[in-house]
Amino acid sequence: MAKLGGVIKKDGNAVNEAVVSIYEDLSGISGDLKGQDTTGADGKYKINMLVSGKSYFLAIEENGVETHRVTFVMGTRSSSENIDLPAVTSTTTSATTSTTSATTGTTTTGTTSATSTTTTGTTTATSVTAVPGDKFSELITLIHKDGDFDLRAPVNIPEAIELRRLYTIGNYILMKIPDSIEILNQVLTSDITGRLNLINKAKLLSDHGATIESILERKADEFNNDVAVLSELRRQFDLGTAAVDTVNIEFKTLFKEYVNLCADELLSVDPLDPNIVGSQFWDTRKIEELYNFLKKLTRVIFSLVANMSEFGTLGTQSLVQKWSDILHDSLSVLTKVGESHIASDDEDEKHIWSIVAGLINVQKSDIEGNIVHAREGAEMLRNAISFYAKIQAEGKLKAAENDNDYLRVLFHEKGDVFKNPDRKTSTVLKENARLVQENWLPNWA
Repeated sequence: MAKLGGVIKKDGNAVNEAVVSIYEDLSGISGDLKGQDTTGADGKYKINMLVSGKSYFLAIEENGVETHRVTFVMGTRSSSENIDLPAVTSTTTSATTSTTSATTGTTTTGTTSATSTTTTGTTTATSVTAVPGDKFSELITLIHKDGDFDLRAPVNIPEAIELRRLYTIGNYILMKIPDSIEILNQVLTSDITGRLNLINKAKLLSDHGATIESILERKADEFNNDVAVLSELRRQFDLGTAAVDTVNIEFKTLFKEYVNLCADELLSVDPLDPNIVGSQFWDTRKIEELYNFLKKLTRVIFSLVANMSEFGTLGTQSLVQKWSDILHDSLSVLTKVGESHIASDDEDEKHIWSIVAGLINVQKSDIEGNIVHAREGAEMLRNAISFYAKIQAEGKLKAAENDNDYLRVLFHEKGDVFKNPDRKTSTVLKENARLVQENWLPNWA
């Protein structure tokens, strides 16, 4: 595999945020996209994983409009295409030159010129220019302006975070944590026994009766009640059966693909690991497979976070705050029940989730999916948001998927995303994936 790099300039100055795309050259027709990068302030771009000796098109877009196109033959290891863009004119100019070493082609119309340089092969430089006052060009400029006309609205990280918070709240509501407190209160204040072998009831009521009463009062409050939570769960995650106008049917599919990819052993393999690369079991096809895997995972994370941003809303903040408070107090009380008020020598029976299952009269296995998704599942969503935010902050959202070197550092260099100097992104993403994968929610099965 070979690399292509170069500098994009206009009137001798580096061009920032020009999109450089590489396409297959199919006998003069553009084929599949093979790589893409966006120039920085220095005008530089870099594209990897090209095939030596193969012919490609190099296209340059400025503000969403293609302004330049070059054909070239890829060198053995690396090639350089340094492009000096002409100013816009009312005509189209081109130049062709061929050599076995460095070549330069220049075409002049008035005061404009187009120059390209490559280390080997045949170079064709074409300036694609607009007719002054062309209404179609004005339309193209408008629809490519600032992402206003993208398929999705720009990702709003706070909204994605709010969806992730509701995911934790919702899974605990679905496993009836507040309801279990209501049943516990009935057991403590009546002759009802239930499945739990409770002891020291008077002390439990004395120590935690006020908290239990407060939980029940807040739960009964009509403002932001449990019906509102269940409606948002259906709308944002397609969980439950509440009747709502809109249901986010994509989330479960994107989340599952993300979880499955994070659980894949390929995520653990660094393409540049010296213990693997160059061994008798390794070849360039395996390396390409690893980079393609990282690209696929990156695309899925981008789609998942975009979906979270689209359906998440800051309007649920007060809802999340209310039920976070109720759940915190409920789980604290239930923990105390297991510590001191269950008559059993079996520690499993004293565990909080066994207590919840006993109170609501279900098997523990019936609520295990919600238990895992409320904590580990939500943590995976948090990791996806952090991953996206890192790339967004570095201005690499458009280029990341096709920059092998950048993706490798992102996934396999310690401390690059999650700021822990001893942990790789790949390790963090994998640690909860298998557990979530094995405890997929029955509603989504």
